[in-house]
Amino acid sequence: MKKLILTILLALPVWAEESPFPIGAVYSLTGWAASGGSAELAAARLAVDEINLAGGVRGRQLALAVEDTQSDFRKTATAVQKLASIDKVSIILGPNWAEFSEVAAPIAQRKGVLMLTASGYAKDLTKDRPLVFTTLPAHRYFTKALAEEIARRKPKKLLLVKTDNGYAESLSGALTEQLVSLGSPITTTDSFSNAEQDFRASILKAKSAGYDGIIVFLLQDNGLGLYLKQARELGLATPLFSSNSVLYDSGIKGDPTLVNGVTFFNLKTLSTPEFEKKFAAATSVNLIDTAPRAYDNVYLLKDAIERCGFERDAITTCLMNTEYTGMAGRIVFDADRNVVPQVEMSELLVGKDGKFVLYDLANNSSL
Repeated sequence: MKKLILTILLALPVWAEESPFPIGAVYSLTGWAASGGSAELAAARLAVDEINLAGGVRGRQLALAVEDTQSDFRKTATAVQKLASIDKVSIILGPNWAEFSEVAAPIAQRKGVLMLTASGYAKDLTKDRPLVFTTLPAHRYFTKALAEEIARRKPKKLLLVKTDNGYAESLSGALTEQLVSLGSPITTTDSFSNAEQDFRASILKAKSAGYDGIIVFLLQDNGLGLYLKQARELGLATPLFSSNSVLYDSGIKGDPTLVNGVTFFNLKTLSTPEFEKKFAAATSVNLIDTAPRAYDNVYLLKDAIERCGFERDAITTCLMNTEYTGMAGRIVFDADRNVVPQVEMSELLVGKDGKFVLYDLANNSSL
């Protein structure tokens, strides 16, 4: 009997002798940012399932400990604190988007947890935080096409309307610098709090000021859709420019015609047909541009663990020396732990008849 038991134990897979390696996952799964968080979590789970079916990493299965931020800043902080203090994870995937990543990053650093986000970027997100990494390139790569299109029109007066939050500030800073270098600087800026819902005074002032263009970088679900609706009601005819927030605003989803005539940038969904096929088969969640990077981030960790082991500091060192090519392209980090893109990251769209269509740069019109 003892010989039989020994034979059975020897026949078991190696990972059966090891406890799963826990990885935290912080995403917006409910609330206004759920479209982003749900897609990233689906992609991360797809990668984890594939890795586990193939035997895990260094003989251990991966186990995701998932927390929902509920698209709320305070609950984001609570989620990160729980994963670090109660679940005792040494790595956190996420959160999605800049707003929530800005909340999570200082907590992760303070708690000694490695944070790897696929869609969080702000100018100072990783500054003095050696445990915080992002695979979302700097916003200047996103705003480049928009800046060039605005400058091509040779405007003499430009108004920037923005929310005082991390994402809008970072986009505004990148675009402002680019427009200055292109000889078309922004002349006036109107800033609003996250809670602002009445933009009529700003719109009426803009009508009388004779601007050649208005750039609207307002927070989705608390500003952008409302601004476009109020601008239509007040008969604003000035050319409008915006960001990919257009795609996530619930008011715009309810009435896509609000974006008619608005030119905005969107992040390209950089991925392989292989990933898109796997993602569609594994989930009913809509594929968005950040999903391939969320998938790659899991494999990025796998690669680091295989090379350097499970210790947090070893993984951190390995990530800094990574040159990994995944479903969304090549991943190389700079000295500030920001990814360095190798290809064009954004494209221009324009609202037309309630639909979002590619902007034809060659002919200065929608395709």
